[in-house]
Amino acid sequence: QKIIDGWRYGPKTDKKNKLHECLLPWRKGDLVQYTGFAEHLGIEELPEEEKEKDRAAVREIPTILKHAGYTIVGARSRGGRPQTSAPK
Repeated sequence: QKIIDGWRYGPKTDKKNKLHECLLPWRKGDLVQYTGFAEHLGIEELPEEEKEKDRAAVREIPTILKHAGYTIVGARSRGGRPQTSAPK
Protein backbone atom coordinates (compact mmCIF):
# COMPACT_ATOMS: atom_id res chain seq x y z
CA GLN A 1 0.00 0.00 0.00
CA LYS A 2 2.84 2.38 0.79
CA ILE A 3 4.33 1.95 -2.68
CA ILE A 4 0.94 2.64 -4.26
CA ASP A 5 0.87 5.82 -2.15
CA GLY A 6 4.26 6.90 -3.54
CA TRP A 7 6.62 5.64 -0.85
CA ARG A 8 10.04 4.11 -1.54
CA TYR A 9 12.88 2.65 0.49
CA GLY A 10 15.15 4.93 2.47
CA PRO A 11 17.77 4.05 5.10
CA LYS A 12 15.79 6.08 7.62
CA THR A 13 12.02 6.63 7.64
CA ASP A 14 11.18 10.15 6.48
CA LYS A 15 7.42 10.78 6.28
CA LYS A 16 7.77 14.13 4.54
CA ASN A 17 9.70 12.59 1.65
CA LYS A 18 7.80 9.26 1.73
CA LEU A 19 10.85 7.15 2.55
CA HIS A 20 10.51 4.06 4.74
CA GLU A 21 13.28 1.92 6.18
CA CYS A 22 11.18 -1.27 6.13
CA LEU A 23 10.40 -1.31 2.41
CA LEU A 24 12.68 -4.31 2.00
CA PRO A 25 12.30 -7.80 0.55
CA TRP A 26 11.64 -10.67 2.96
CA ARG A 27 14.90 -12.28 1.78
CA LYS A 28 17.95 -10.37 0.61
CA GLY A 29 18.20 -10.26 -3.16
CA ASP A 30 14.85 -12.01 -3.67
CA LEU A 31 13.16 -9.32 -5.77
CA VAL A 32 11.54 -11.55 -8.44
CA GLN A 33 8.26 -11.77 -6.54
CA TYR A 34 8.09 -7.98 -6.36
CA THR A 35 7.83 -7.48 -10.14
CA GLY A 36 6.39 -4.09 -10.93
CA PHE A 37 7.59 -2.37 -7.78
CA ALA A 38 11.01 -3.87 -6.93
CA GLU A 39 12.65 -0.57 -7.88
CA HIS A 40 10.98 1.00 -4.82
CA LEU A 41 12.54 -1.51 -2.40
CA GLY A 42 15.91 -1.63 -0.72
CA ILE A 43 18.21 -4.57 -1.39
CA GLU A 44 18.84 -5.73 2.17
CA GLU A 45 16.67 -8.30 3.94
CA LEU A 46 13.79 -7.25 6.17
CA PRO A 47 15.05 -7.47 9.79
CA GLU A 48 13.90 -10.49 11.81
CA GLU A 49 12.01 -8.32 14.33
CA GLU A 50 9.94 -6.83 11.49
CA LYS A 51 9.27 -10.31 10.08
CA GLU A 52 8.07 -11.41 13.51
CA LYS A 53 5.59 -8.50 13.61
CA ASP A 54 4.14 -9.83 10.34
CA ARG A 55 4.02 -13.39 11.65
CA ALA A 56 2.28 -12.25 14.85
CA ALA A 57 -0.37 -10.43 12.82
CA VAL A 58 -1.05 -13.56 10.77
CA ARG A 59 -1.31 -15.69 13.92
CA GLU A 60 -4.08 -13.35 15.14
CA ILE A 61 -6.28 -13.89 12.08
CA PRO A 62 -8.31 -16.73 13.68
CA THR A 63 -9.06 -14.57 16.73
CA ILE A 64 -10.05 -11.61 14.58
CA LEU A 65 -12.35 -13.80 12.48
CA LYS A 66 -13.91 -15.32 15.60
CA HIS A 67 -14.67 -11.85 17.00
CA ALA A 68 -16.22 -10.94 13.65
CA GLY A 69 -18.57 -13.91 13.89
CA TYR A 70 -16.81 -16.26 11.49
CA THR A 71 -15.93 -19.92 12.07
CA ILE A 72 -12.92 -21.62 10.56
CA VAL A 73 -13.68 -25.08 9.20
CA GLY A 74 -11.56 -27.66 7.43
CA ALA A 75 -11.53 -27.78 3.64
CA ARG A 76 -13.80 -30.41 2.13
CA SER A 77 -13.28 -32.52 -0.95
CA ARG A 78 -15.98 -32.84 -3.59
CA GLY A 79 -17.30 -35.91 -1.74
CA GLY A 80 -17.77 -33.92 1.46
CA ARG A 81 -14.96 -35.63 3.39
CA PRO A 82 -12.11 -33.61 4.90
CA GLN A 83 -9.05 -33.39 2.68
CA THR A 84 -5.95 -34.90 4.25
CA SER A 85 -3.46 -33.67 1.66
CA ALA A 86 -3.16 -31.18 -1.15
CA PRO A 87 -4.71 -32.24 -4.45
CA LYS A 88 -2.21 -33.62 -6.98
